[in-house]
Amino acid sequence: MTSLEYYDEKVERSSRDEIVRIQFEKLDALLKKVYASNPFYRKKFDSYGVTLSAISSLEDLQKIPFTVKKEFEEDQEKHPIFGTNLTEPLENYVQYRQTSGTQGRVGIGEESVRVI
Repeated sequence: MTSLEYYDEKVERSSRDEIVRIQFEKLDALLKKVYASNPFYRKKFDSYGVTLSAISSLEDLQKIPFTVKKEFEEDQEKHPIFGTNLTEPLENYVQYRQTSGTQGRVGIGEESVRVI
């Protein structure tokens, strides 16, 4: 593997405005995918009144609510074993991680996905 595999000439030679545009395009695509297929985050966005149309620039990131560990734990407890925080069908996941349980319970989180 050479360092050139990480070099993207379009991005590396872009103006600041162009980089911001590229970053927002990627954010927008991610938010659309997550909202369409991840019940956990769709419910969270809806409960905070966050609509995808309200996110029209990188500055709008502040409108997206933070998620804390306790929310994942509660979701997994209500919807065993993975909770509702899955963006892909379960068969697309190739591995999962389990926490050591230092807070009193073992947690499970999905990791790698075959198709992104």
